[in-house]
Amino acid sequence: MARFDGKTWLALLVVAAIELGSATVGHAAPTRDDVAAVESALRTGDFSRASRLLSRLAKEGHAPSQYRLAALIRAGRVPGATPQRAFALMKRAAEGGDQRAVIELAAFYAQGYGTKRDAKSARSTLQKAAQSGNPNALAALSRVDGGRTRDDVKPAPAWAARVATIAKPQADAVTNESTRSDAVLGEAAKRGLGDIVAQLLKSGADPNKAVKGHAPPLWLAADAGYDKVVAQLLAAGARPDLTDPTSTTPLLAAARKGHAAVVGL
Repeated sequence: MARFDGKTWLALLVVAAIELGSATVGHAAPTRDDVAAVESALRTGDFSRASRLLSRLAKEGHAPSQYRLAALIRAGRVPGATPQRAFALMKRAAEGGDQRAVIELAAFYAQGYGTKRDAKSARSTLQKAAQSGNPNALAALSRVDGGRTRDDVKPAPAWAARVATIAKPQADAVTNESTRSDAVLGEAAKRGLGDIVAQLLKSGADPNKAVKGHAPPLWLAADAGYDKVVAQLLAAGARPDLTDPTSTTPLLAAARKGHAAVVGL
């Protein structure tokens, strides 16, 4: 689980301030004046004012404000505020639907910040979010478990359908003896050129062949975030268990970069 120092937390807060206007469903949205005031306070380093503004919005049930106030406390910018308060705010934000708060709540559990250190709760929090389609949770979960994709996180329908058809080992499917069309397929997938991918597949290019030292076409498309090309390749029989040279699967590559459309296929 990643650890952020105070400066990193503050940078995240300033960048996130402009998003205050997008309220979580079911909670009151802040006014434009609220958004401008919080952004101004954070950018000018007036954390006392920012915390007062965020406290009011947090009490009104605005999950993003609860998340930001918890982060401000975590950065040590709210004198007198305890880690326990930060944890309570982060938990409320996560329960209110703020997906960033879900990730940070798991970090709080893993680090024992404001609560008892609880690796089990950290994993279950991330697992629930990953199964709901949060790609950042999937990536975080893989880090918690040593960089491996967890078997108990169910992939979305298109991925699951392809996984279910796999019967032979990976080594039997990928060769380095790729033809010119296979090499071009990989490049087209990497660039998101759906029309060319379709033509190459129709002409017989193998979606599971990779040029020596490179990742297969499905991995290249997933890593680049081209969900339509990923769907084409999956439909053509591309195997989602085939990895790049570092043993990273296409699904995990997409999750790590936040390509929600790819993960959600």
